[in-house]
Amino acid sequence: MLALSPASCGCTLALDQRLTISHGTTSHGVDARLEIDAASVDVALLAAGQVVGTLRWDGERLEAHAPVAWPQMVTPARVLSDLQLVWWPAEAVRNALPSSWTLVEGPLTRQLRQGGLDLVSVRYEGRPPGWQKVVLERPSRYTIEIESVEAP
Repeated sequence: MLALSPASCGCTLALDQRLTISHGTTSHGVDARLEIDAASVDVALLAAGQVVGTLRWDGERLEAHAPVAWPQMVTPARVLSDLQLVWWPAEAVRNALPSSWTLVEGPLTRQLRQGGLDLVSVRYEGRPPGWQKVVLERPSRYTIEIESVEAP
């Protein structure tokens, strides 16, 4: 699990997102606001315009309140790790990995591997920094499809 400092992202992002989390034959959709700056990572999960869950990471402490219907396999620490795998620079992620893990990056993809086993794959569509669509897949666990627009 990644737990990189917010500052190591080296960016400031404010994105409105539509998340679709699929596991097995079940899918959950939720709107989210993602904000990243040098001091913190903040995520607000929204339903009908109301905040139903939050995640805040300041580089030392993770505070989270998940909605009741949130999939149990998608823990706050896993959400943070997945966010960092998607949005942080590849070099920052590589520097945080144990020696048996590797991050392979292509122009529109990332693969997190342990030994020869693919653990997570990320596919990007659109253009950085906000990427229009990102698909993160943890084989046999879950898939998260993220559609983003820059927040006002």
